[in-house]
Amino acid sequence: MPPPAPGEQLMMVPDPTAHRHVGFFMRPDLGVGFMTTAQPTGTSSGNINLSGPAGVFGFVIGGAVAENTILGAHIYDSVIVNPSVSYSGQLGNTSNTSLALYGIGPEFTYYWMPSNIYFSATLALTRMTLTVDGYSGDSSVGIGTRLAVGKEWWVSDHWGLGLAGHVSSSWNDSGDYSGTTLSTWAFAVAFSATYN
Repeated sequence: MPPPAPGEQLMMVPDPTAHRHVGFFMRPDLGVGFMTTAQPTGTSSGNINLSGPAGVFGFVIGGAVAENTILGAHIYDSVIVNPSVSYSGQLGNTSNTSLALYGIGPEFTYYWMPSNIYFSATLALTRMTLTVDGYSGDSSVGIGTRLAVGKEWWVSDHWGLGLAGHVSSSWNDSGDYSGTTLSTWAFAVAFSATYN
């Protein structure tokens, strides 16, 4: 491009995709919350429950199928370290133990503009992993969801920082030949960084 003539100003062409949800999409998030898993015992004593504060992580990559409408692939987890155990009215603690929920599946996200508030829903294949003293046991693969409502603030033309609340659920055969189903719920608040 030749230099501008004297008295002529160089015009900057604005980015037509700035502050819009179009094209490539990527959103990692990290947060904290609470998770609980219940396993029926088949007796009048009720369920065995493992619960406690949880760390959560998620990562979505995909693209806009229409402006403000995103489809992507979502992987996520929720992990408790040294969960509390309750059974038949008794409460105990664990050590060298972790309980993790893992999920992967398609995610749908819709943004309401110009407020930049969004709703996301994921339908996932899930698995639970219990690790005690370095030895791990897995549930069977099950089905689960993660639902989120969040708000983002643009910090550049294509990056937004946000805060979201989400709820995860999972149902898995325990994998120990008992025929019982693990029911898991996780509630969390997460910080996110979105590129779009």
